[in-house]
Amino acid sequence: MTAASWSLFSAAGCSGAKPPENTTPDPVSVTTAVARIDTLVDRLTASGTVVVSRAADMVVIAPEAATIVDLPKQEGDRVEAGDLLVRFDIVALSQALDIATMAVTQAGTRVDAAKAELAKLSELDAKGMVARGQVDAARTALLDAQSAFNRANEELASAKARQAHGEVRARFAGVVVKRWHVEGDAVIAAETDPVIRVVDQTRLQVAVPVSKADLVRIVPGLPVMVAAPGAPPEPATIALMPAVDSEGRSAELRLGFVGKTALTLDSVVDVEMIVDQRPDALIIPRKAVQRDEEASVSYVLLAGSDNLAHRKIVTVGFGTRDQIQILTGIAAGDRVILNGFDLLSDGSAITVER
Repeated sequence: MTAASWSLFSAAGCSGAKPPENTTPDPVSVTTAVARIDTLVDRLTASGTVVVSRAADMVVIAPEAATIVDLPKQEGDRVEAGDLLVRFDIVALSQALDIATMAVTQAGTRVDAAKAELAKLSELDAKGMVARGQVDAARTALLDAQSAFNRANEELASAKARQAHGEVRARFAGVVVKRWHVEGDAVIAAETDPVIRVVDQTRLQVAVPVSKADLVRIVPGLPVMVAAPGAPPEPATIALMPAVDSEGRSAELRLGFVGKTALTLDSVVDVEMIVDQRPDALIIPRKAVQRDEEASVSYVLLAGSDNLAHRKIVTVGFGTRDQIQILTGIAAGDRVILNGFDLLSDGSAITVER
């Protein structure tokens, strides 16, 4: 075989050979955020409802099963402190009053009879016509009758005092916002059967349901802003710190307005509280921080100018739901990687999405 033929044969044989495989992995596409110096603010946002203060909200419920005999105020009526709201005819109290009145009458009759008997026997005694013991017995009977009369009068006074409980008067000036019954209705002593509601609409608060997890972040004195949707915010204060409910999941926080409010009863509002803040903090997105449980350290991956990921151990500080403070490990201006952590390690090739 000539040299030329061998060259052609070699070229033909080589034309079917596979090129060597590329073992370098493709760069991982990542997004990044720049570490920056800023004030890190932890805000708690919630939805609330404008309500009246508990001290300015009066719902009348019958003290016992009763019939309404007087209900002079209508919905929308203005009331002053001391105005009659409702008068009940309480069956048990009415019966007790009738019994006590009858007992006084009977005791009085007994006293009159005892007096008459003593007077008669005393006259006969003066004439020597009766034994001395009969007069003494009549005198004792009169004392007993008078004691019974006094007890009956005490029972009558007590029954009248209890009867006064059948009248309910306004504790403060306000407006009747709801009336559930009319005169002549029978009612029971239960929160499910209210009669009338009076509120002082000048003493408004905001009721805000908060979770147990958020409640531990709230302390009196926090800056609070309240706003109806689309309206300018108004400053408020924490008026009442609640206790967690019986199931331990939520509680109702009460906010008071700093000044006169333009909001109205039952308005739904947005509430924002600044729970904590750290000025001049080095901040990155919370999701950039990863945890190496085996080494018990936190770390981030930086996007280097060499298009490689660089692992940096960091110390974290104060954080919110979305942002976290970095105390050591990186500097302002560093670009932290936000995704692709399962594909990345120290030195991995990356492509930064723009």
